[in-house]
Amino acid sequence: MKKFVILAAGIALLTGCGSGSSPLSGPAETVMIYRTNCLNCHGSELQGRMDEQSNLQQVGQRMSQEDIAAKITAGGNLMPPFAERLTPEEIDQLAAWLAEKK
Repeated sequence: MKKFVILAAGIALLTGCGSGSSPLSGPAETVMIYRTNCLNCHGSELQGRMDEQSNLQQVGQRMSQEDIAAKITAGGNLMPPFAERLTPEEIDQLAAWLAEKK
């Protein structure tokens, strides 16, 4: 029985050691800002839930950090503005993190 438990634990550890990382990996505070404010429309894997533009998995390829910050601040299309919900620092932090998604 002990061998089975050790084998199962080893398999569980190896399964978690994949080469890919979650799209939500990053600074804990930034990820929390995303989860609290963005997850409903942009998804748990940044895949987007509204339309093609809501997919953020490679948003850094199509938008600069400044453009991302402006979009978060002012909103547009289906996205509401977050200027009154997030601080400028939180917006900059989120925009920098998203700009790295390429």
